[in-house]
Amino acid sequence: GAFAVVDKFGTARAFAKGEIHLHLAGPGLIVGDNPFSLDDSGGVGAIWVKSIPDNPGQITLNASHTTLGSSSVSIDSK
Repeated sequence: GAFAVVDKFGTARAFAKGEIHLHLAGPGLIVGDNPFSLDDSGGVGAIWVKSIPDNPGQITLNASHTTLGSSSVSIDSK
């Protein structure tokens, strides 16, 4: 999934710096950089969530930054 740093109005913050720390709960694995550095990416990035075969359920991915806060998304794996 792709992610971007935006302000409260949804405007991209291309000069965001620091690291996005990712935490996954549920039957899945993060594929990609963790933590993800924003320093050279223009405030955007991407990782993949791989489901675990024969293990359905809800996967929750949380992304957090020390000054920008956090956000999460849930995925239903079948």
